Amino acid sequence: MQTIRKLAKSDEPALAAILGCDPRNNLFLLGNLLTLGMDYPELEYWGACEGERLAGALMRFRNNWAVYDAGGADMTALARILEEHPAGARHITGEYEVASRLWSCVRNYEAYEDHRSYFAVMDALVDLPGVGPARRATEADIPGLVALYSESGAMARDEAGTRRVLQHGRIFVATDAGKLVSGALTNAETPDMAMIGGVFTPPDRRKRGYATACVAALCRDLLNHGIQPCLFYDNPEAGAIYLRLGFRNTGTWRLLRLRAKQPADGAD
Repeated sequence: MQTIRKLAKSDEPALAAILGCDPRNNLFLLGNLLTLGMDYPELEYWGACEGERLAGALMRFRNNWAVYDAGGADMTALARILEEHPAGARHITGEYEVASRLWSCVRNYEAYEDHRSYFAVMDALVDLPGVGPARRATEADIPGLVALYSESGAMARDEAGTRRVLQHGRIFVATDAGKLVSGALTNAETPDMAMIGGVFTPPDRRKRGYATACVAALCRDLLNHGIQPCLFYDNPEAGAIYLRLGFRNTGTWRLLRLRAKQPADGAD
């Protein structure tokens, strides 16, 4: 019989083992585990347990949730954890089929955005002609990074969030006349793989190759350290650039942006 329980630090080896069986689809779950650890206050994992075997895992980072099914995880029980948690739920992410099964069991939330993205990985960088320079950001760039991403909607970060990325990942930027005009960063890293995100250029600076320069420089740095770059995309124009740089599609991913359902009119 399967039970759902919150995982403790003593469960870390078993959790890392099952997540490591599918490192691409588990990059967020595994990256947070390796980078932040089980004692990090805003990070929690639940296991779908069959005796000593973990059949799946659910991760909460703040109010963002990610799910993995290692074989027969009870999605109804995992959905109950998400729905009853005091932190609430803002996002559900995961490999498309697995995230869809979890979402089908959620009753107290509605999705106001539902994204299907391609998942792509890079084995080798293609050096495209005409790609400009980009450099790795430092703490001195934090004010400029906060200002740059303030226009990016869901990718915006405050000073503390930006500093966290610099400490646990990497950000590459392009500049024009000393001003930051584009950026790309890693949202999660393991010793073998890194998830690229935060690819952003303000509208008035687009179509000049800045984002391509940032992504290319970031990928080169990762590959030089023996780390495989990967990313999601749903924009065909951006996807064409990523494929030209050397990425290849390997799967699909689902991201749901959630809000709590409101009681129906007249309900108690």
